[in-house]
Amino acid sequence: MIATGEDAVGAIPAQMFNDLAYMTSSVPVRVLAGTHDLVVNNHLHGAKLPHLMPAASIEWLDGLGHMLHHFAPEAVACAVEELARLPS
Repeated sequence: MIATGEDAVGAIPAQMFNDLAYMTSSVPVRVLAGTHDLVVNNHLHGAKLPHLMPAASIEWLDGLGHMLHHFAPEAVACAVEELARLPS
């Protein structure tokens, strides 16, 4: 728990720095978030990306948790395929 707490202390300043970088990015991003994710607070992290990045979107996967690539591999593959079809 100590290491986790130490990691959390540095997370907020790092996230503020990342937010500034996100605002200047034009890379297309697709966030997949489980509505029952107990590991990451997606309302705090993933949900804000579409507001910070012009080319970002979020898709909420109802009833799913953190390991979406295990429990919704079709949704993950579809998101990757959609991004791959975009012009570069």
